[in-house]
Amino acid sequence: MRYSKITLVLYFSMYVLAAMLGTEAENSLFNGREIILATASIGLLLGFSIYRRKDPQRIYARFEDDRAFLRRQTPDLYACFCIVFISTICFSTSKGDSFEVLVPVVDKYKSLWSRNPAYVLDLEDNALGTLRRLTSKQEWLQQQQGNLVLLEVRENILGFHLVVESEVLEQ
Repeated sequence: MRYSKITLVLYFSMYVLAAMLGTEAENSLFNGREIILATASIGLLLGFSIYRRKDPQRIYARFEDDRAFLRRQTPDLYACFCIVFISTICFSTSKGDSFEVLVPVVDKYKSLWSRNPAYVLDLEDNALGTLRRLTSKQEWLQQQQGNLVLLEVRENILGFHLVVESEVLEQ
């Protein structure tokens, strides 16, 4: 299948946008990793159910595709669209006022996804769930297990809890 340059730029921008919003949702939502993985899985299932391959029995003499627009998109593009859609709803909507929660640091670790290490704090609340928060190296070094972090949290219309602001409390 031959793509035009505009189509490739649009596909690439959708993948980049999904990666950026998915990473931000993972860092800002309680149980964010699980939400993003479930959203991507639902998008893939939707994409596999809609996608239709080209007919191998037919000879294609032109670069035009006779399939409908939605049926010719790949399933991973549907997953990216679902991540962008759910992340945008989570970040732009709120239900009620924000509230403050004191959350203890359960674990801290260095994640080596790339050459530069990412410093992660695991914060856990019994009612809200687990929050994996990327922090700076200085903040990560100051924190110990059991230290408290003050979080300003708001609930969005989907029922997920979004961290608006965080403040490290001195022990």
